[in-house]
Amino acid sequence: MAESIADLHGFEDGVIVHDDVYPNQWMTTPDGRLKLGDFNRATIMQWDEINGGYCKFNNGEGNGNYRAPEEFAARNLDEQIDTFSFCNNIYTLVTGLWNFYDTEDDEVAQDKLIDGDLAFVDPRWKDRSYEEGKLVELLPKCWAYDPDERISIFDAVKFLRQAIEDKPKHQD
Repeated sequence: MAESIADLHGFEDGVIVHDDVYPNQWMTTPDGRLKLGDFNRATIMQWDEINGGYCKFNNGEGNGNYRAPEEFAARNLDEQIDTFSFCNNIYTLVTGLWNFYDTEDDEVAQDKLIDGDLAFVDPRWKDRSYEEGKLVELLPKCWAYDPDERISIFDAVKFLRQAIEDKPKHQD
């Protein structure tokens, strides 16, 4: 999942923001590979020649409960919204639950995120297995409230690859 988002953010002709990252956006090919789909909300970030950087964009107030806090607060956005939402996917993989599973009211979840609250992470999840521990370790890095403090999707990919490389060998 992270690598497909990194492919968008690192696209040679400019940053593409998927803007709708949640588990149902990936499909499995017959040969078992994950493919990211549904680009109806995708945004190609515009380049500012004068300032030498990408321009933030605004979609208005977000809906649902699977987005980054800045989307619900109708702030200017960049590719970091995908990184935040990617970690919602990690949360779902680790827990089997949606973020803010304790409420069906999207507005309650949105208000929690705007206020800086995150989904509950049971500390026992980090000790269930090496893999789950590494995924739980990644959550706060991607869930930083301030998008400028959030790791990039490239750093998330690097973290996950390192976790695979460092995985202890199973001993019989």
